[in-house]
Amino acid sequence: MAQQQQQQATTTTADVQKIKDEFIELHNQVPELISDDALKPLLGLVRDSKIDPDYLQQRLKRNIKEALLAEFENMWQTLDFDVHLAVLQQATKRTAGKGKAWRPTGKSPEEQVRGIESSSMKFKMTYLEELIKEQCDELNQVLPAVETNRTNMRNLLVTREAVLTQLASNHEYYKEVHDDVDRLRKVLQEKILEVSSK
Repeated sequence: MAQQQQQQATTTTADVQKIKDEFIELHNQVPELISDDALKPLLGLVRDSKIDPDYLQQRLKRNIKEALLAEFENMWQTLDFDVHLAVLQQATKRTAGKGKAWRPTGKSPEEQVRGIESSSMKFKMTYLEELIKEQCDELNQVLPAVETNRTNMRNLLVTREAVLTQLASNHEYYKEVHDDVDRLRKVLQEKILEVSSK
């Protein structure tokens, strides 16, 4: 029994180390995913200096890689990831093939949340229906005012056209009157000159 537990612990430790190695490998790939275009603005700052842009680019990626790895290692140690993962691995092995058995309800996660999702959807539908009803009521209250404004605007446009037509007509009339006054003035001036010359 003790030997079996020790073997399980060793296997779990190996599994945890494997997960950690996978995470480290993924962290190491992150700097390589940074495109050269993303670093161009930064490299543009040292264009006129003696710093080699290629060297700076590689140095930046290396620093990012080291910082990410240090942060990951710190998080791993601080949050006891190895312990939590070991517990999770053991729980996974113990409940393998017994997905429903360890749940108090005996239902799968999908079955358990189905009622909650249904209630949530009903609540959302009720809320949306009430919102639509409120908006319809508001729209019905506003529509008469909008229709009145449209009628007023149409009347204003008709009045405007009538006034413009009247102004154009008056302009023609006043032009004719002005021409008549000019003719009368000339005739009067001629008569004055004629009388003066006698």
